[in-house]
Amino acid sequence: MENMQDAYERLIADCIKGDSTNFTRWDEVLYSWGIIDSIVDSCKKRHVPIDYYEAGSMGPSTADELLEKHGHHWWPIMHME
Repeated sequence: MENMQDAYERLIADCIKGDSTNFTRWDEVLYSWGIIDSIVDSCKKRHVPIDYYEAGSMGPSTADELLEKHGHHWWPIMHME
């Protein structure tokens, strides 16, 4: 918890100093969504299936299957700590 407090203290200090290095500007957010929207539109036009999954989950099972097909796998998050 102490590291988290230090991180937030640094972010707040950056805000006070006017340093926006660690923050995303709105024009960047809009540009990013424009890219995502064009990908989604292209998938719809070409009838490419999009795998939806529950927020906070490990993602769709098809992601695992794609990696396994090529001899790879995701690293389990539990073992990364």
